[in-house]
Amino acid sequence: MNITPQPVNSSESAATPLTNAQIDDLYYHVCQHGKMTDNDNRFFLAVAKTEEETAFFPDAPDYYSVFINEERWPVAAAAPMDNLYHLLG
Repeated sequence: MNITPQPVNSSESAATPLTNAQIDDLYYHVCQHGKMTDNDNRFFLAVAKTEEETAFFPDAPDYYSVFINEERWPVAAAAPMDNLYHLLG
């Protein structure tokens, strides 16, 4: 992966939003190393205090979201239109 943890509330330029390629990498990382869940409550509680980074791709009908915690590590990923939700940890 090509990201470095940065504080979410940092005003530094290093805390800029992730690129689509970075979000795509993190999405596949969470899917490979996490667990799929169909429990909406568990998923939404896990992402309650996270920052959502979303990637849109012109040739794909869905979009990917990765949820980043305060330490700038991914904790969950979603492809909502496909009803796919994954949790790390």
